[in-house]
Amino acid sequence: MAFGLVPLEKRLKDNIRNYSLDQIYEIGQLSRFLEGINKVTGISLLLTDRHGEKAVSAGNFVGFKPDT
Repeated sequence: MAFGLVPLEKRLKDNIRNYSLDQIYEIGQLSRFLEGINKVTGISLLLTDRHGEKAVSAGNFVGFKPDT
């Protein structure tokens, strides 16, 4: 695939399974963002990878098992 001819969004969409979350997102920044939302709204937020492993959480998820 010619990188200069194919937009980044299309490459990501076509190859998303080849990327891990830390290659797509800045995990530290995302964690701070989710914690801020949790503090303001009280909503618990959880981001898992495609295998169901917890990547980032904000809130109380003690005993929670994602169904993937």
